[in-house]
Amino acid sequence: MGWDVTAGDLDGDGVQDLLISAPYADGPGDTRWSTMDLYLFFGRPAAAWQTVLAANGSADVIFYGGSNPVTSDSNFPGWDLACGDIDGDACDDLAFSAPHADGPAGDRNATGAIYIYYGRPRADWAPVYDTMGEVGPVADIEIYGADENDAIGGIDLAGSLGANVAKSLALADLTGDGRAEIIFGAVYADGPNNARNSCGDAYVVFGDTREALTQLITVRPEDPGRHADIAFYGAVEMDFFGFCLAVGDLDGDTFGDLTVGALYSDGPPPPAQRLRRRLRLLGPSARGLGPQLRRAGGRSRPPAPGARREQPRGLPAGGRRHRR
Repeated sequence: MGWDVTAGDLDGDGVQDLLISAPYADGPGDTRWSTMDLYLFFGRPAAAWQTVLAANGSADVIFYGGSNPVTSDSNFPGWDLACGDIDGDACDDLAFSAPHADGPAGDRNATGAIYIYYGRPRADWAPVYDTMGEVGPVADIEIYGADENDAIGGIDLAGSLGANVAKSLALADLTGDGRAEIIFGAVYADGPNNARNSCGDAYVVFGDTREALTQLITVRPEDPGRHADIAFYGAVEMDFFGFCLAVGDLDGDTFGDLTVGALYSDGPPPPAQRLRRRLRLLGPSARGLGPQLRRAGGRSRPPAPGARREQPRGLPAGGRRHRR
């Protein structure tokens, strides 16, 4: 419990509410092994907060994660959390990522997803929500990546918690209209026309009214539903652009400014020098890298995090399928 935490006023009472994700939680009745749960505690006076809250018994709202219906691999919803007012109703909305989700039909391996729940008065919140729709309502908005292995919304590059963990989801107002944009990265995405292997992408969906924001949003042009409004692409292969995001007013003009991290970008040197510099950076760990590269849709990929290695503190090896 505590993989990610955030706060926002999700019931519009002027008091911040607390959200906590639990990466090893096992879903309703412990029937979904390590599918990741999310707990919502509504704000309350200081005297009403207990010193210790047993999450599964005391949370006001529980969000259950899902898994691939064929492989049972976890989607890891709650990997990254964000709150912001997407629809401009003066009530914060909740977004969380599931980087291993498999697309709207379950057949797009680890494309990743963002799940969004509109804020509402406290009495209108259900006690349980379920991304699979089995024991509670599904999300108000679902956003999916473009291709297999894009893993939108963050990923664990090293295969163990806390090591090179991509946290790439934000809700923030970039346009000054009082509505938060939905901003997310895809570190393994391959740029325009999939021509830059793992350059990384980042996307923006503009905040809007609930009527204008459809239930399904995707960054894949041929998919039905609304699509991302802006796409940013990494400069060259293996930059892992979109690894992390931040928004703040950097120039004092009242508009939020977006900063996007690119974990392996090498700065100004010409592209021809990038590989040599990257190998020097990796040092001994670069030896034998070539044979470990996998193919995904005809494209070279880094080895799967957690594949064929012990993970005493990492996420379950059975769920680390996103680099096939």
